[in-house]
Amino acid sequence: MEIAKKARRSTGSVSGRDGDDDDDDASAATGMWSISVPDDLLGMIAAQLDDVVDFVRFLGVCRTWRETGASSPAATKPNAFLPWLLAPHHRHDPLLHSRFVFSGTTRDCPWPPSLAAGPAQTMVIGASGRLLAVGASHKACFIDPLAGAVTPLISPLPRRLKLDGLTCTVTPDMSTVVVSSIPSPCSSRRVPIVVAAMLRSRSDDWVDITTHWPELLLSPTARCYAMHLDGNIVCGDTDGSCIAVIPLPDGHGADMAAAAWVRPPPLQTGKVKRRAFLLQASDELLFVRIVTRRVTAASSSKDAASYLSVTVHALEMGGADAGYCGIGWVDKSCEFGDDDRVLFLCDQSSFAMEHIRMRRRGCAYFLLDDKDKHCSVYRYDFADGVATLVEDLPPQWTARSIWYSPQLNLPSRTAR
Repeated sequence: MEIAKKARRSTGSVSGRDGDDDDDDASAATGMWSISVPDDLLGMIAAQLDDVVDFVRFLGVCRTWRETGASSPAATKPNAFLPWLLAPHHRHDPLLHSRFVFSGTTRDCPWPPSLAAGPAQTMVIGASGRLLAVGASHKACFIDPLAGAVTPLISPLPRRLKLDGLTCTVTPDMSTVVVSSIPSPCSSRRVPIVVAAMLRSRSDDWVDITTHWPELLLSPTARCYAMHLDGNIVCGDTDGSCIAVIPLPDGHGADMAAAAWVRPPPLQTGKVKRRAFLLQASDELLFVRIVTRRVTAASSSKDAASYLSVTVHALEMGGADAGYCGIGWVDKSCEFGDDDRVLFLCDQSSFAMEHIRMRRRGCAYFLLDDKDKHCSVYRYDFADGVATLVEDLPPQWTARSIWYSPQLNLPSRTAR
């Protein structure tokens, strides 16, 4: 680890400023030590770099190692970087702000000019490390929040989707994207309507999966979202008031007659819910709640940590032929102390990482605002039941900030 720290210092710090000075430092560092270091040792150092920006700069420093082909940098550390935190984007802000809470560094990238003319909604697909941005005309594109690369989608979002309050989820294998908007009450029966659309990787067209949701009880602060799971659409809201599992028998239309409605598991006596999250981790659907022991606000973020805990429940399926009939919740909170996954929790793109990438296991990272609306990042360790303050965030970052896992995109080599 000490070697990795030295490499970080040699490659410069992560910031949103111009990188010319960093390039000069990198060139100097190359002449100082990287050429004389054995290839195996360089590979070991690279494997210890958890920040994707540090890793790319390390490759720039170790140019000789990279170009000899002695070891593939992408194979040395394939998509094994710690998540970044994206601040909510405001309409008139020309930048996207990302923060690496594990080192307290910040990086900014420009907001795409094509979306700067009007209002836009931004949503992160956490596991893919890509931002889905939607403009006023419903045209959408994917953005790399660190590099600023933009990939437009061929088909605009369906017009039925309201741009106010859009959410987005994606399957772990990156094959299916589901976008949903805040439900609106039906004028005749006052039954909430969940407007959602699904896009598969092999299709250019969005599939309308709009559904009526008679069991939905939204609070004024709740936001609705939908996800694709094993041929079903799972609808939930950020308050965890109700979860619907709706089959898609032909992959297109939602079968409301076969829908299953699931209430959240009861809270323990003396516990108060602060936040709730629904996420797909491996082959499980997890319902995670941040709870506290008392209602009154703590005097500080460190004081608040002593009152916080996290509960995890998994959706239990029926028999092999029963699908989700007779489904219920199984408490996994105690088992998660020995689990190989680490949870990153946020409103719409919560996800799990394997512990080998984190060098830590059985824990959850989440965000909470205090009574003064200052946001902090906490880590909860399931084994000992202790929450720890990780960082008090700068003002741009709120509890609506979103985790994303950056992907490594190395530029192709060009002749000089």
